[in-house]
Amino acid sequence: MEHDEQQQQKVSINSASCEKLPSFSSKYPWFILQNLKDDNNIDTEFFSTLHDPLITYQSQIPEFYGKRIRGCFHGWLILSDHPDNVLWSLWNPVTLKFVLFPPLSLKDGDGESIDECLLTAPPDDPTSVLLLTRRDASKFVLCQINRKRNKLRWTEMSYACQLKRMTYDGELLHNLSCCNGKIYALNYDCFLCPIVVEVRIVVKKRGEVMIQLLMFGACPWPDSERYSSYKKDTYIRGHGNELFCVKVYYHAKTKKIVDVFLFRLDTGSVNSEELECLKKWDLSGMTMDEVKDGDHDELDITRVMWEEINDLKDAFFYLDLGRNGSIYYNPAVGSKLGGYIHIRDRMDEILHLYHVRDRTIISSPMPLRVVSTTRVSMWEGRLEDDRLEANCTSTVKQEKDERVVTLDKVFKPNRSRLHCIPFDVLWMIMEHCVGVEYLYLRATCKLCRLAAPLSRLRSYSINSLWLMVVDKHRGIIAFTDPMTGDNYFMMKNFKVLSLVNDQMYCSRYGWLLFKRRKQQEEEKQEELVLFNPFTSDVRKLPAFGYIKSLCFSAPPNSSNNCIVAGFTVYERRWYFVYSVGGAWERSSWRLVPIDDDDDRRYSLTFIGRDLYALSKDGEVFVFKNLDKREVQKTILAEAPPPISSSCDSQYFLINCDDEHLLLVVVGEEFGEVEVYKRNDDADKWEKIDGIGKHTIYIGGTTSVCVDAKTPDMENKIYFPQLVWYSLETHTYHTLDGKIVKKCFGGGVGVKTHFNCHVWIQPSWC
Repeated sequence: MEHDEQQQQKVSINSASCEKLPSFSSKYPWFILQNLKDDNNIDTEFFSTLHDPLITYQSQIPEFYGKRIRGCFHGWLILSDHPDNVLWSLWNPVTLKFVLFPPLSLKDGDGESIDECLLTAPPDDPTSVLLLTRRDASKFVLCQINRKRNKLRWTEMSYACQLKRMTYDGELLHNLSCCNGKIYALNYDCFLCPIVVEVRIVVKKRGEVMIQLLMFGACPWPDSERYSSYKKDTYIRGHGNELFCVKVYYHAKTKKIVDVFLFRLDTGSVNSEELECLKKWDLSGMTMDEVKDGDHDELDITRVMWEEINDLKDAFFYLDLGRNGSIYYNPAVGSKLGGYIHIRDRMDEILHLYHVRDRTIISSPMPLRVVSTTRVSMWEGRLEDDRLEANCTSTVKQEKDERVVTLDKVFKPNRSRLHCIPFDVLWMIMEHCVGVEYLYLRATCKLCRLAAPLSRLRSYSINSLWLMVVDKHRGIIAFTDPMTGDNYFMMKNFKVLSLVNDQMYCSRYGWLLFKRRKQQEEEKQEELVLFNPFTSDVRKLPAFGYIKSLCFSAPPNSSNNCIVAGFTVYERRWYFVYSVGGAWERSSWRLVPIDDDDDRRYSLTFIGRDLYALSKDGEVFVFKNLDKREVQKTILAEAPPPISSSCDSQYFLINCDDEHLLLVVVGEEFGEVEVYKRNDDADKWEKIDGIGKHTIYIGGTTSVCVDAKTPDMENKIYFPQLVWYSLETHTYHTLDGKIVKKCFGGGVGVKTHFNCHVWIQPSWC
């Protein structure tokens, strides 16, 4: 290609791994790492792709000397000198054309305050404008790129009054993006909610530029109370007629990502009358109390327009949390990159891969070595022949070690080879099958059903608990065996769990306790449900108030009266409900006030009929005589201190053999693990070196200690990321035995589920 030859002549390559720099095709987005030297000159650039991150290219591009890349729009790179941001320019790496701007001189002289930039159109377009924002002032800085004019000129103008008219207290605009020929920006420091603003630039005949802000509507947000305690970052990106919105939720202290959501809006199908109504939005002249008490339902108009994306297919996003919220989108990359949102961590060294369809996230090192004196950019390369390249198609390959079994599908072959096996031999074979294998063979033919009665499952004990994940997007319930990594799927009972509200409160004896929305969603009513996904048995609990933590003492269908206990944060009250011989329809809640002054959250567990509660800071107390009038509350010994290497330790209270109480302390993600055993005689926690022939399963709402069924499971702790911790070697391992390497924000190669998940003991009785 002619352009490639020109490019190679312009760029000198110094790379030990490759002889030449490949074409900057838009099919493969590039990372560019620029080394910032002490003399403020940028000497060497390192290139790498997400497609093949192990190969890096080192080059020296004269056009980059003393400059840093600020963005890439329409195939043009926006460059500024470092660190003063006085000299700005545009460079097209394909045509090698330059656009030089006059020195930027702000009124206050603070060039380093320039935050984001946007090129509204290619420089050949008469409406093209280079638009800059400031991080410390409600101002735009812009320059109209009109080739017919002999002289370019910078203009600085304030948008403070227009923004306050729409938001009352909003100050800054962020995340500039082009979509459908229009410019959009975000404001998320206002009282109302994060909103999308249209930035309308009008160029008059005399060359004067006027900017008008128009209300576009509220950003979308997930309908859940779970995310109210987390911080969030919001980003928008336009492509064609589609405007995308990415929301990243994370812990305020640890910065750990806890969930990601992706929304899309077709700007071409937006109701113009509704938008005209929003454009007249005006809060000027109102007090804060009037704004708080006002009816802001109009903002919800655009919330209906936004559509949550459950599968990116061949497309992918790249999001940089550490660089002014820059975001890149490729609609048809068609490789293994497709379907992911690649999120660069604020710590620089980590790249998080969020799979939109599976709602899982996995961390990996950045393809390039990043240090404090470097700057990472994304090069959105475009060549003229990109439009001639064939569309790539993704290939879905099933892993060799994954066994996929649909529990509820009945297989009816015309003739089974099992008919050739004598019935008594088949009976013996079925006796050695367990769990899903048992059901799988039983569904093969009538002969196998006779040789495998369901009653046999009641006496069957599996080797491990399973990790259950409710995948609402695909309409399945997925089970993973942590011993083998095998996956099993269930669809029949998905309807019961499809309305689950964010989390499972408790999992015991093969039963789940969770809160779900009722079928009449318009009423926004919720109910508590006890459910066995293996037998489809459902028990509904009586009406309740706002309950945060829940646990139950026995199987709901057993002869022993089952106690359900819960705690509410807002009222700081304990609630108990009893089942009289399984008659839940005649049960009722009982209120037990406690003298807590703070809004602590508790995780709960039963030993017999005694309820133990664990606060977030490790304090444990017990409720006794729950079935009597006077409930006895006792505070246990002081909790052990956090692990020395981490001040953000997590505590998990665990019932061992229904007679011992264990407390597991886990350091900051993939940190040290310590186990303590309760000594009732000495009234203290005693640290133990191991748990012997037991296995512990740690989960957010359910933690269980069981007898190890095989020697391979002894003295280990399993986590929902499908890694296990050896109390003997004090190391984390993946299911295939590889040691998990510690990194910022988690472990390398470890997958975390964002879908509702819980450990469960399979039970067909």
